[in-house]
Amino acid sequence: MAGEYVLGHDAEELARLDGQAKALEPPTRLAMMMAGIQQGMRVLDLGTGTGEVALLLAEAVGPDGSVLGVDQSAEVLEYAAAKCRDRGVTNVRFVQAEIPSYVPDEAIDAVVGRLVHSYLPDPVATVRRLLGALERGGVYLALEYDTNAVRSDPPTPLVEHGRDLVNAAFAAAGTPQTIGPHLGGLLREAGAADARVLGLQGYAGPDDASGPPMLSAVVRGLAPALEKYGIADVAALRLDTFEERLTAEVREAGAVLVLPTLVAGWGHAG
Repeated sequence: MAGEYVLGHDAEELARLDGQAKALEPPTRLAMMMAGIQQGMRVLDLGTGTGEVALLLAEAVGPDGSVLGVDQSAEVLEYAAAKCRDRGVTNVRFVQAEIPSYVPDEAIDAVVGRLVHSYLPDPVATVRRLLGALERGGVYLALEYDTNAVRSDPPTPLVEHGRDLVNAAFAAAGTPQTIGPHLGGLLREAGAADARVLGLQGYAGPDDASGPPMLSAVVRGLAPALEKYGIADVAALRLDTFEERLTAEVREAGAVLVLPTLVAGWGHAG
């Protein structure tokens, strides 16, 4: 049974996703290059969300290639399509479909899925099915978090508390964001050949303004889940000042904020 998507799709969450995508752009580009995404490919973007991965793929495959973005949410697909129109991107199209059962009705050379596999009821079955839809030798690239990696160096209490809240909320919803280290086994079990895994780690120094907002935004977005599953008294968390306090704590300690590891796992259709 699929876990619950606890973050929603309101305007604040879409903005958070776009901000997250900006931070994930460099490691995603690197992962695409390592996996062999190249000019002329026809790529399926699984769980396309706000369309940021689709836009990176559109650039990578060029005008002779194409990108098909698939998502279950009509809201985010409309948002992603408007973004492509505004940017003049013409080699991307979007389809609304149930991802766990989706099979493309056209030839594809690669599948890319970022932060989607933890939400699937049976990720091995989905990967196996889509590997079967690929051209022989086609690429399957999965990108998932390892949120257990989040910490500060030296350790600071609010960073550790924020990480523990995030991990507990996602775990309670049945969608733990710790699938990244297991991508190799997932791909091999699904039948992928030459499965490889590499963790791409981001760091935010004490004066880097990008780190605390990422963690605090996720904690805020998870507030309903924290209450629903009895994980924390949300009022006591003082979420309106969480980011400010987190920033001050990190700076005072001269700490480096270690961001969630983005794990890339890729393999090929036999």
